[in-house]
Amino acid sequence: MRDIAKEANMALGAVYHYFPSKASIVLAYYWSTQAAHVAAFEEGAAQAGDLRSQLTLLIRSRLDVVGKDRKFLPALAQLAIDPANPLSVFSNQSSELRRQSIALCAQALRQAGLSDELVELFAPVVWAGLLGFLLLYVFDRSPKQRLTFQILEETIDVAIPFFYASAMPELAPLRERIGDLFQRVGLVAFLQSKET
Repeated sequence: MRDIAKEANMALGAVYHYFPSKASIVLAYYWSTQAAHVAAFEEGAAQAGDLRSQLTLLIRSRLDVVGKDRKFLPALAQLAIDPANPLSVFSNQSSELRRQSIALCAQALRQAGLSDELVELFAPVVWAGLLGFLLLYVFDRSPKQRLTFQILEETIDVAIPFFYASAMPELAPLRERIGDLFQRVGLVAFLQSKET
């Protein structure tokens, strides 16, 4: 709390006036970064065009949003990945944030021209990938986090042919199997529900 007060140039007591607990500060931070991510993505999405550009913009804009807060991110990352913690990205308290983030992933896929079927199938997968890159970025000690951005480019290179190949009629059985697998483990219902 003292670090947050110092960063905000406020007295510690003033911080508690606006935020009754650490949890309320973290949730406010989640909402703030989500809003900033949506704004940054939507600003460039119309010009982004193809799938590679959309995915790159989606993930890089998120990393840019949180970049100024890197010194706080390791502590937040521990909260974010603990499913038992109410501040986790998997908790009931963050379900609306999770839904909005997945919706933004769906928007990126849709604007790149993917069918509704593929958008529904892959938006949660893209969201999970976004979380993975956030974690990599947090703990990346390479200069200016170059490793994260290199791996991002290489991952997109690998993913794009898979996305497009998945649209082939011959692969409809594979799409069904993937969707069925997600349903069986409860992934889609969990990620998209407001009450998980």
